[in-house]
Amino acid sequence: MKTAGNLPTTVEEYLATLPDDVRKALQELRTTIKSTVPGIEERIAYRIPVFRLQRDLVGFSAQRNPQKRFCSFYTMSPTLAKEMKKDLQSFKVSGATIHFTPEKPMPMGLVRKIVRARLTESLEGQERRPTRKNRTQDKRVEHTRRAIRRG
Repeated sequence: MKTAGNLPTTVEEYLATLPDDVRKALQELRTTIKSTVPGIEERIAYRIPVFRLQRDLVGFSAQRNPQKRFCSFYTMSPTLAKEMKKDLQSFKVSGATIHFTPEKPMPMGLVRKIVRARLTESLEGQERRPTRKNRTQDKRVEHTRRAIRRG
């Protein structure tokens, strides 16, 4: 059921609006996420499909501009994306977001690894909410690390 403005309200509606190749890539991603974490909830949030178990774990989207054909997988954890830098070297990563194309989708083994890591991170409470205080503290720590490296 769509709301005013024709925005999708379910993941099925979201996927139905996409070209076949993009829909197939994201449907495979969706299936992998759901099989990795049985009982995970899916919903539309921030105008994209988001998967949660107690809190948001991951999400995905597709670029709708025909000149820029790519999909995005949101890890919702910049720390995790940095920790998995080696695994993600063949993809463009921006913060907590991994970009890929339908022609070169993410390996489902990597998706499972990310989803499991996010679940562990969430259940252990290691995720910090991005607050102004945390960002300021993180900048100070990084500044101190750089100063130490310079000698």
